[in-house]
Parts: sequence; structure tokens; C-alpha cells
Amino acid sequence: IEYVGPKYRTLVANMSFGIYFAIAASCLPWLAYWIADWRILSVVTAAPLVVAFFGPWIAPESARWYLMAGKTDKAIEMLKKFEKMNGKTVKPEIYEEFEKSCTEMIEKDKKLNQYTVLDLFTKPRLARITTVLVIYWLLIILVFDGHVWNMKLLHPDVFTSFSLAALTELPAAVLLALFLDKWGRRWMGFASMFLCGIFSWVALATPE
Repeated sequence: IEYVGPKYRTLVANMSFGIYFAIAASCLPWLAYWIADWRILSVVTAAPLVVAFFGPWIAPESARWYLMAGKTDKAIEMLKKFEKMNGKTVKPEIYEEFEKSCTEMIEKDKKLNQYTVLDLFTKPRLARITTVLVIYWLLIILVFDGHVWNMKLLHPDVFTSFSLAALTELPAAVLLALFLDKWGRRWMGFASMFLCGIFSWVALATPE
């Protein structure tokens, strides 16, 4: 994602995960139904992971990781590759200024003390944000897990209910891609949790 322009990062991150995951997960139960053998199903679902073996030779290394490791020259080399791929021209002065600022940053980081998780609570505002995020993600996990365990209520057939539950990821990813940059993460998070709570109470009040 770091090689994608800021304008398209939300779209690429959410659409790629949401679409591929939702479609693949919704097809998985029918693949299992068609194969009807858990051993063969395990082989079929694991086979695409063989592609990951060729990852080091296919996927480009992270320029950000190079910078964090103090390999500024490697980071610039990687950025120049993408410069050629995109058909763009970056002035040498920009690379020189970039290398200079990265070197200064690395030297500055060496002088600073090592941080720990306790540093997240050293300042009131940072502690407040950290606490809210921890509680927020705890609630998300609890609600998501609860709905997964109760997805059998969607349809008596486990294959159909699993597919329906997986397809709910699709509109969520599309809505995020369309409105996240416009509304911001805070309001999108609030709206999604609020609507989830409303519909959960409606489902609870609905007779079986």
C-alpha cells in the first residue's frame, strides 16, 4: 500500500480485501459441499499459498522498512524502480534532500531512548486515545465473534448461512472505500458501531 498514492490508499486497501475475501469466503462452503472431503478441501484451499513461496522474488521490498533499517540507499533504489514503472521523472535534488533528511532522522533516533507500551500512557491525550482504541477494538471483536457464532440463525442450512455472513463483508468494504476519506475514521467508526448496535437490538427483539 505504501507504493500507492495517498488518494487511492483507502480504495486499494478496502476494496482488495473486502471484495476478494467476501467473494472467496462466500464460495468456500459450496466448494466444501462439492468436494465433500475435508482432506481434499484442505489441499485445495492450501494450494494457492504456494505462490507465497515466490513472494521474495515477485513482491517489491518495503522502502519504509529499508529506511527503518538504516538502508537509505536501498530505499532510494526501490523508489527509482517505481519512478520508472510510473513513467515519472524525479529530480536528483529531491533524492539528495530525501537522503539527507533520512540520515538526520536515523541519527536522531539513535540518540533517543527505546520506547515501550507504557509510553502510550505518559501523556493524558495519548493515554485517552489508547484507552478508547483498546475498548473500541474489544467491542468490535466481541460483536463480530457473537454474530459469527449466531450466523446459523440466518438460514437453517449452514452452507447458505455461511455464504450470507461472508457476503456482509462486501458492502462494508465498499462503504469504507467510498466514504472513509470524506467522513473520517472517527465518524465512520461511530456510525458503523451505532448501526450495528441498533440492528443487533432489532434482531434480539425479533421472534424466531
